[in-house]
Amino acid sequence: MSGKTFRFLIAVCSLTVIGASAFVPALVTRADAQEQPHSTYAIISVSGDKKIVVYKIDPNDGTPSISSETSVSGKPGCSVINRESTRLYVAMDTSNSIATFSIGDNAQLKFLGETNVGVTPSFLTLDPTGKFLLSSYYKAGKVAVHKIEDDETLAVSPHQMFATDERAHCITIDPSGKFVFVSHTRPNAIFQFGFDPTTGTLTPCKTPKLIRVDDGGPRHLWFHPTNGHAYGSDEKGSSVTNYRMDRETGELSVLETHSSLPEGEHEGRKSTSDIEVHPSGKFVFIANRGVNLIATFSIDERSGGLTLLEHSPSVPANRSFNISPYGDFLVAAGQKSNKLRVFGIGDDGKMKNLSTVETGKSPWWVQMVQQ
Repeated sequence: MSGKTFRFLIAVCSLTVIGASAFVPALVTRADAQEQPHSTYAIISVSGDKKIVVYKIDPNDGTPSISSETSVSGKPGCSVINRESTRLYVAMDTSNSIATFSIGDNAQLKFLGETNVGVTPSFLTLDPTGKFLLSSYYKAGKVAVHKIEDDETLAVSPHQMFATDERAHCITIDPSGKFVFVSHTRPNAIFQFGFDPTTGTLTPCKTPKLIRVDDGGPRHLWFHPTNGHAYGSDEKGSSVTNYRMDRETGELSVLETHSSLPEGEHEGRKSTSDIEVHPSGKFVFIANRGVNLIATFSIDERSGGLTLLEHSPSVPANRSFNISPYGDFLVAAGQKSNKLRVFGIGDDGKMKNLSTVETGKSPWWVQMVQQ
């Protein structure tokens, strides 16, 4: 590859947007990926086909090939994997439930159970202890906390239910596990909670929500593993916002906002979708729908500030993406293009398109496992 070693980023293309992972690990270096042999798998919620497809990624050229397929009762949507990469939790649209699967060798899935939650979640996350699953609900305008039972399935009834506001897109927990944030696009606000990892209880912060003064429309939020900053995608503003979290109060403050689009005029409908911090802590990736580009920003090691690095052409209508634990893969999902694209990511954060394959109808959400 022109004398340069690349990490990989996988993008699944469609029309909607996804989110981030539940637990942010310590910083990952290139040596971690190179010195520890591993196989990489992308787990895709293929909503239109009512199945979850596991792809194995070729370590040499990044080509994804189907490893297994699992038919499910409803249309699978958002998902989350536990810290040990042994359990997968998936929201089922048509059955208003959350299903639990074990993840075995070769990322093989085994159905363990399903809990009806009354309405389809828009986002799932796990607290770092792995004892509780937190969920947001776009249509219902609420969040919930479910206890995880000894068999790793969810408790039948929620431990707590909390009304917020319409269009609750994303629920995110900070690396310490003490604070929870819920991004809402139409109210243009991020709700802020304290979280007790012992009891699994949410309590509104002294300032219960951060209201954006611009019309950005916060959609997804992803924490840096160590620097106390969170980086959010602004759906309406087609921008990325850098927040600092007060480690004592758990309250966010806006530091800066940058356009995630190239300079110039851009006709037609456009919006951001997913956002993720690279495991190395050096880069932020954000998907732009309409213009079909992924923007990469570098993160200043001292200030946590953002600088635009590049825009990479992607398949139409990127919805979500996910970067693998060692930082050598990322998967993004959408509704209409039904494609999976693999990029290589260099040490400098710049990407190279490696492979594009057809997938099933409406690839919706992506998780990554390395074994």
